[in-house]
Amino acid sequence: MIVAMHMDDRLVHGQVVMTWIPRVQANVVLVANDAVFNDKIRRSTMKLAVPTSTKIGFRTIDGAIEFLNNPQNSSYRVMVLTNNPFDAEKICEHVNGVEKITIGGIRKNAPMIRDNLNLTLEDIGSFERIMAKGIKVGMQPTPNHKFEDLSDTFKSITDKQ
Repeated sequence: MIVAMHMDDRLVHGQVVMTWIPRVQANVVLVANDAVFNDKIRRSTMKLAVPTSTKIGFRTIDGAIEFLNNPQNSSYRVMVLTNNPFDAEKICEHVNGVEKITIGGIRKNAPMIRDNLNLTLEDIGSFERIMAKGIKVGMQPTPNHKFEDLSDTFKSITDKQ
């Protein structure tokens, strides 16, 4: 069962480990990212950050979809981590049970939408397609922060285009 889907360009980092995992009571952290899956050093570094009581898995996006759809994995409390809206969109297209996506931060060479959130129009389009499926998308760096729905923000940007 997916207990959380969180998006952050850093993937596994202190806020995820210290606040998100305990709050959602995840017993599996699934890093869904093609590049990380193929980077042994990054995988090793991320493994060190996660408590030994929590399993961490690394999958390509297609592998993550397969894992999340496998009934044998339904007893796990899975926190899915992605670092971009395109990967999240693909997962949301092929996996049931995602209710909302929380964004901790996406910092890249793109227009700043708000602090720690830089997006292209293509990124926003991806988020809009996710939201069209009834999935909420919002900023929430930690569970202690209020979830800030981004639908109006995205709409105001695309309306200007």
